[in-house]
Amino acid sequence: VYDINPYVEVYQYSDNLYGLWNTSLGTGGDVWQFLIVGPGKAMLIDTAFGLGDQKGLVNLISGGKPLIVVNTHGNRDHALGNVLYEKVYCHEYEVENIKAVVKPGAYDEFNNDYVEYDRNDLPEFRDYELIGVPDGYVFNLGGNYNIELFWTAGHAAGHAMFIDKTGRNLF
Repeated sequence: VYDINPYVEVYQYSDNLYGLWNTSLGTGGDVWQFLIVGPGKAMLIDTAFGLGDQKGLVNLISGGKPLIVVNTHGNRDHALGNVLYEKVYCHEYEVENIKAVVKPGAYDEFNNDYVEYDRNDLPEFRDYELIGVPDGYVFNLGGNYNIELFWTAGHAAGHAMFIDKTGRNLF
């Protein structure tokens, strides 16, 4: 646990892969985010609830590298933190679902019934750019380090997974 964000537990899985565990705020379950630090850029997979200084934590771990932010799907526990970032990518079929969830008033029902936190540590809604991309879209983290989005549907209409062939990981 880093002082910059005491709400998130950070687990380092390899030289460049981190799991960020966020406890549930009462809607959805506990949620994992993943941070991949490539040679030139970093990628954050999912934004969780956005509780605490998530941007500061990600910046600290990634060494301040430019950041690509993506969503696997639009459930609140995976996407409410989108408002912390300027630009977020998702599969093109999930854009409208995310817009329906990440909106003004999205935090109104949250309270401390499930976990104690300071409500001032929740982000306020602000507009951001949500970009839908097709199946097979490739994000480059520098050099030959590519992450490919692939559409799986099932959990959500635009549910996507991400293949890190270099690190040999599936998210």
